[in-house]
This record gives sequence, structure tokens and C-alpha cells, in this order.
Amino acid sequence: LEASMGIRRRVFVEEQGISNCFDQWDCDSRGQWNIINNVYHAVARTPTDVPVATGRLVVQNITGELQGMISNVAVLKEYRRQGYAKQVLRALEREARARECKNLNLHSQKHAIGFYQALGFRTITMMYREPRDSPNGVLAWMKKVLLPEGPSNPATTDSRSNRLDDARHTTQAASR
Repeated sequence: LEASMGIRRRVFVEEQGISNCFDQWDCDSRGQWNIINNVYHAVARTPTDVPVATGRLVVQNITGELQGMISNVAVLKEYRRQGYAKQVLRALEREARARECKNLNLHSQKHAIGFYQALGFRTITMMYREPRDSPNGVLAWMKKVLLPEGPSNPATTDSRSNRLDDARHTTQAASR
């Protein structure tokens, strides 16, 4: 969990100037890291064990259906365009499937829309926000319907030698 928070801090706070990248899914009112059963983090590591990318999945029951909300996908600048974000998204999708989510939802910054489309997400709507929420003030609400795995929808696997940790809040101690 510390690796995930460190990556998010570097990318969102230091690089992009987004001060509100930690929320109720991360910290309680005292600023302590929350341990919540429906929140999962994935951290991708290099072959030399350096944590370089992360993402978060929150599973929620919305009108009787489990939905996955992906957020805070971040890759350290020097490791971008090397497949790490894709590894994180695949791990979060596997977790969503294991939790029987019907859909995955996310907000995408404008520059990343094509990346998510290539992974099967479609844009639902464009939102225009304050620059504090996105470096350019534009976010896309995107959705992916999770079809049952089979020949036309193979399981998401990655043969790269990089390491991926699935960091579940329920199994890891969290500290600042």
C-alpha cells in the first residue's frame, strides 16, 4: 500500500499539481489509512523490484449490481509507455471479475482516453472540471462491460517478466 501511495503522490501531487488525489477510500477523518474490504490496489514492479505503476479498484453495489470503479492509475514518468499501466488495468479487471462485477467504470484524463479505449472502455460522456481535478480540466467518464471469459474474450494475461502485486486492503497493514 505504501508503494501505491508513493507513486500516486509523485504523479498526481508533485508532477500534476492535483492536491486531492487521496480521498475517503484512502484515509479516515484522522488521516489514517483505511482498511476497507471492497478496495483493492495493484502495483506493477520492474524486474528489479522497483514499484513503478499503480491503480485502485473500489467495488460497489449499485442498484443491486456489483460495479467496479477504477481510479488513481499512475505510472512514474520514466517508466511510461512500457506496458506497466496495462498490467495494472489487467490485474484490476481480474479482481473485478473475481468479485463478480458486471462493469468497470473510470474517469480518464484527456491524454489517456485512447489508452483506455484500446483496453475495451468506451466513453460515456466528457466532463469539464476545475484544473485541480485534472491538469487540463477535462475528464472522460468511461465504462467497460465485463463479458464472461471465453474464446471471444480471453483472460487478460501478460507474459512480460515484470512483477505485479495485487495489494488488497484486507491483507496488508497500512501506515503513513
